[in-house]
Order: sequence, then C-alpha cells, then structure tokens
Amino acid sequence: SVSTRLTNTTCGTEEDVGDDVDYSKMVESVSTSWEIVKKIPNCTEVAGVLLFRNIFEIAPQARDLFPFANLYIDDDEGLFKDPVFLIHARGVVTMLDACVNLVGPDLEPVTRVLERLGVRHMNYGVVEAHYPIVGEALLKTLEAALGEQWTPTVKQGWVSIFTFISTTMQNGAKLCASERLEDQLQL
Repeated sequence: SVSTRLTNTTCGTEEDVGDDVDYSKMVESVSTSWEIVKKIPNCTEVAGVLLFRNIFEIAPQARDLFPFANLYIDDDEGLFKDPVFLIHARGVVTMLDACVNLVGPDLEPVTRVLERLGVRHMNYGVVEAHYPIVGEALLKTLEAALGEQWTPTVKQGWVSIFTFISTTMQNGAKLCASERLEDQLQL
C-alpha cells in the first residue's frame, strides 16, 4: 500500500514529520526551490554532474556501480564528460523533476514509477545502504545550487521528498525480490 504521508529523515533515520509540519507549505517550498534550480542554464546536466560528484566524494566505491566508470580510473573529469555518464546524470535529474512535479495530495501516480525504478536499480546492484548516500549528496547539491535560498524549511521539505522517493524505490525492490523468491520456492 502507498503511504500518503511524507516523512522526515536525516537521510538515514526515518521519523514521521508529524502534524506540526504544514504539508502544503513543505511541498510549496520544494516546488519553489526546484524552480530556482531549473533556471540554472543547462540545469539537468549541471545538477546531474554535481550530484554525482557529491556521491563519488561521499562514497568513492559507488563508481563501481557504473561499468563505464572503469574507463576513467584516474580521470574524474573525463568521467564527468563521458556521453553515457551525462545521459545517466541528466536522466536522474529529469526523474527528480518528474517526482517534484507529481508530488501532491495523491502520491499514487509517482509511486508506481518509483517502485519500477527501484527494481531497475536493484538489478544494477544498488542496495539499501546506497540510498542515504544519494540523499546526502542530493542535499549537498541543492544547498550549493540554492545558496541563500537553502533554508531549514526548504531542507526539511527536500529531506521528506527524498525519503519518500527512496523508501518507495526500496519497497519496489523488496517486493520484486520477494516475488522472485516465491517463484523460486514454487519451482
């Protein structure tokens, strides 16, 4: 079942945001801040590259999840200009944009897409421990992009949105893994 509440997390420990948070203001702060980011020239590529710079800075071993990264063992700048990498980086930001645009009172439309995305990432070798790394990198990326407009309210909104995204993706992966196990047991 789909959770219709967003949660607050420090990108690792989840807690309910509670009734003291105005959901509509939180969504508005995320949407408004995202519109600022989207005004950056070539924002999908710029934000995507910065996001992955931050991911690889936090967890250098994350490079191993990308087969094309092996071509750039000692050449981060080469990796960040690689056409395959750029397609992926832009795709991540485009998916984030879709999520921000779909977040509202009914989370069902974005839930199925995220669950399928979670299955795809599970097949790439992404595990639960990777999600907090991406969350931390996303917050760092947004803080850099927003500068003075990065406020505690904006941060709280983004933490909640990312928690929803990552939890939903992980739920999709777990459901798929569970179904695969059931299929194997029936053989």
